Amino acid sequence: MYDYAVEKGIVKKYEIAPTAESLNQPINRYEMARIMIRINENIQGESKTSITGVDQKIADYDSVPQTYKYYVEQAFMKGMLTGKTGGIYDGSSGGTRAEACVMVVKMVEQSKRSEVKIESEVTNPSGGSSVVAPSASEIKVNSQGQMVVDQARFFIESTMKSVKMYEQGGKYYVSVTYAELPSSDYRWKPGLYVYDTSGTYLYYADAKEMMGDTGTQVYELTGITQAQMDAGASVRFTLENRTKDNPHGSILMSLDSSMGGKIYQNYADTNSAEWTNFNTSSIFGGLQ
Repeated sequence: MYDYAVEKGIVKKYEIAPTAESLNQPINRYEMARIMIRINENIQGESKTSITGVDQKIADYDSVPQTYKYYVEQAFMKGMLTGKTGGIYDGSSGGTRAEACVMVVKMVEQSKRSEVKIESEVTNPSGGSSVVAPSASEIKVNSQGQMVVDQARFFIESTMKSVKMYEQGGKYYVSVTYAELPSSDYRWKPGLYVYDTSGTYLYYADAKEMMGDTGTQVYELTGITQAQMDAGASVRFTLENRTKDNPHGSILMSLDSSMGGKIYQNYADTNSAEWTNFNTSSIFGGLQ
């Protein structure tokens, strides 16, 4: 089977050595995508598919290694190997036997593949990142006049992916490019915190509510020392979108440098909260 895979260009010997030890090692989701797409192209004879908008659909797209990017793009857009909760591809993780069965079925049977939709693109006129967003007429609200959770989550996650926390010249900063909200009825409500290992706040700034399109903002975390950071102080950035007439958003999300790879979500409608996977590899790098 290994010799056949090499002959057909599914694997290369430098990728997986022809030894019992090497062939018995688990592979990750990046390698799965590479094998699946090579089978798809070299044996099934399918052509490449358009990858327009793939960077909008994969939340951790920027962290995909260049070596695997083509295969991840094709496997994702063909609906064979899509993301996890929150749009995270999570390529360095493995898979269960059940997940492997699903992947094989989707690869073999086109009718079983996931449908990947790319919505229309809305450009942020302030020069910030372009985002995929529902139009103002498509925005749905709940009985409290808040944007429904799924749509609010879209806008907040789009913004959270732009966050950078970093140190420069002995000072600490948070940079954010805010997604353009659909109309002046909505506003951003960010919050900034630094706290020590006991949970005591060293710094707190409830940044002003901002109406509509705000572009990129940089906040300085004043009064925080290198010694405090070295002692384990953590930085937290929270965000929700609100309506003019409602003091709370339908969902609040939080990035915390002590919880790498996770995002905190607090839901107003159910009064529930959870930590879920979220790619933070590019967010906290400047604090290390």
